[in-house]
Amino acid sequence: MANFGNLLKQHRKTKRFSQLSLSVEADISQRHISFLESGRANASANMVHKLAKALTLDFPSINRLLLAAGLAPHYKQAADQQEHKYIWQAVDFMLESQMPYPTILLDAKWNIVKSNLAAQKLLVWLMDLTPDEITIMQNTPNNILELILCNPRLRPHIKNWAEIAAHMSNRALNDGICNQAELTAMTANLSTANKKSLTKAKTQITEQAIIPIIYQKDHITLNLISMQTRFMMSQNIALSELSIESFIANDAPTKQFFENF
Repeated sequence: MANFGNLLKQHRKTKRFSQLSLSVEADISQRHISFLESGRANASANMVHKLAKALTLDFPSINRLLLAAGLAPHYKQAADQQEHKYIWQAVDFMLESQMPYPTILLDAKWNIVKSNLAAQKLLVWLMDLTPDEITIMQNTPNNILELILCNPRLRPHIKNWAEIAAHMSNRALNDGICNQAELTAMTANLSTANKKSLTKAKTQITEQAIIPIIYQKDHITLNLISMQTRFMMSQNIALSELSIESFIANDAPTKQFFENF
């Protein structure tokens, strides 16, 4: 188990706080923070929560701090289907209410937990999936980052692939969805041309208010923007890390396509 003092110091440095600035933000004396980091003082549950709030830590990080301090974790890890049945019913309602537009439920690592029929049909159409391939895909964990970055049957149909891949890669690194080594592994099989376009796109600054994802197949162009929905004030780790990604038509032809899809 991690040492509490070392773990606190690590979080403080990651968030770019000095002991003094953290003491001001958390309303705790600098001397006490020094004692906590050196192990000369023990942290109470209240102290851990005050520090976590000042450091804007997520629930898993708070639980790890509590455990390191010899205390019980505060936030539940799992989102039990039966215990939270009304929440899961709300998720299903949101997925279905977005029809005919594609909508997916993602976990903390951007794995697809659930999707509505429009999202499923869109992938089948774009990737030319056979019935057997559809069955395999439905029974295999799918990650949206991996699908966008390196799936050879989806990537050619994303007209602005480099821009979308660069945006998602940067966001994934900044949000801790994956690390650089994992990202490098995902893109290892890309062609040299794709790697170059991705590297170039990462350094470019867009002036668009929202970056659309543009699919193109069979002379059909779909222009979609995405909107994310999350649970607020959740005290459950799994629920707090879920997000619903809704894709909305960004022009009239796209709207017409999905209404007839």
